[in-house]
Amino acid sequence: MIDLKLISLIFGFIGCFFVIYSFICQLYQIYRSKNAEGTSWGLIISQIITCILLGSSAGINIYLDGILNLPFFIANVTLLFLFSIMIYLKKKYQLN
Repeated sequence: MIDLKLISLIFGFIGCFFVIYSFICQLYQIYRSKNAEGTSWGLIISQIITCILLGSSAGINIYLDGILNLPFFIANVTLLFLFSIMIYLKKKYQLN
């Protein structure tokens, strides 16, 4: 019998990896080019709000239902950290 909870968790972690990887690639491009002009403040702020809200929702769901929401929680906490770095790089390269 197929365990759909396990499949859901595996797909969640794979998706978690790719969404985090996509923003790591963006950060690397900003760092390498020393230019953050292609990244708007609107994107950064809206993504931080999204990460806080979805991370909170996933955290509550983990508490209520178990670990099936763990990938969403991990992705949003990690993205919150990555967007903090993006803010730092954007401010740093705006000054130059």
